[in-house]
Amino acid sequence: MKIESFNESSNHGEEGEVEVSAGRIVDMCETQWTIRHSSYESINENYSWLCALMDYSLNVEKGMQQELRARILGCSKQFSMFEYLFGVYIGINIYSMAEGLSVALQEKKVSVLNGVHLSRRVLKTLQCEHV
Repeated sequence: MKIESFNESSNHGEEGEVEVSAGRIVDMCETQWTIRHSSYESINENYSWLCALMDYSLNVEKGMQQELRARILGCSKQFSMFEYLFGVYIGINIYSMAEGLSVALQEKKVSVLNGVHLSRRVLKTLQCEHV
């Protein structure tokens, strides 16, 4: 896909155009919430590409349905807001702790005492207490 906005990781194509390659966007998992860290991380890593894709869709695609155009405009506006970016940053941090705890608790040689200790450390960190 050729997009007219520049991205640091882009390859320059024809004059005035930039060829952009995207990574993979990870779906939010409704049942395994600790995997959400990967979802937030993929949005963060592909943020520039997603913004460029929305701009491209709004500026180049002429036959788009009004409902789809309105949804893209809404997403584009949300993506540019501080609250959204802050939420992604917080999501990455919170869910990375939860995912790390989940992985640690599922190890074969973890003891109950060690599991309780790890859980308390994560809880204290989330409550902003000293670990």
